[in-house]
Amino acid sequence: MDTALRVQSTECTGMQTEFGSPCGPCVQLLKHSVIEGIEDHNRKGFLESTSFQWLTMADVIKLLHHKNAQINQLQLLGLNMARSLLSRASHLDAHKCFLMAVGEGNVKGIHRLVSVSRQAGESIYTILEKCG
Repeated sequence: MDTALRVQSTECTGMQTEFGSPCGPCVQLLKHSVIEGIEDHNRKGFLESTSFQWLTMADVIKLLHHKNAQINQLQLLGLNMARSLLSRASHLDAHKCFLMAVGEGNVKGIHRLVSVSRQAGESIYTILEKCG
């Protein structure tokens, strides 16, 4: 994308200097603070705090893509957190059921069952199935 800024003074003589640079009035125009600000914007981009009215259409589109990426990332984080919390809640429920089974004393040989199941790498759900 070409970001070169071409300006011409209303007092332009139309004559270049012997070194090929613009005429005096055009050179003075290039030193104006507004023009320097525009050139700086073209080189470095815009600040996040820049008001929308001062952004180019390309800048607005770039900002929109950035915001959409942020929204997608936050939604994904939210979904992952919800899935993680649901998994943890179900594990807590399983552990509560196991505690209730142990507390009631209805399962004979619970110590041996838990020991063998844990050595086999079985989950709390499998132990509960064997208890039940």
